[in-house]
Amino acid sequence: MYQTNYTRIHHPIGSDTCLIPDLLPARLQEFIMAHIDLVLAGESLRLDELADRIKQIGNNKDAAYACRLKLWMELMLFAEDCVVNFDALPMEFEYGNAVYDHTTCLSILGEAALSYLLSDQEAA
Repeated sequence: MYQTNYTRIHHPIGSDTCLIPDLLPARLQEFIMAHIDLVLAGESLRLDELADRIKQIGNNKDAAYACRLKLWMELMLFAEDCVVNFDALPMEFEYGNAVYDHTTCLSILGEAALSYLLSDQEAA
């Protein structure tokens, strides 16, 4: 079934690279790579924890992307719950003081995440 390993970033000890969830849209993966120095060797962080670190030290543009990273993670968790419990992707998602419609949700999630979410449905 489903896992939540897409919510974490890992920096193995002795490695100069981090393991980033491949379900993230490319623009968010690039954003994380630009701030990879905030993840210490041997550390495993949730994406929202990394976003909080970036917001503390970054500029306004970085803070905006950090918010997008948190939005993606929360929407992904919600979408997975909808698929597991209701066999459907969310029709809308409320986050912060905004409500995202179905089309916007699909756009935020990206193709890789949608393929992951729908893979179990297609196998059934």
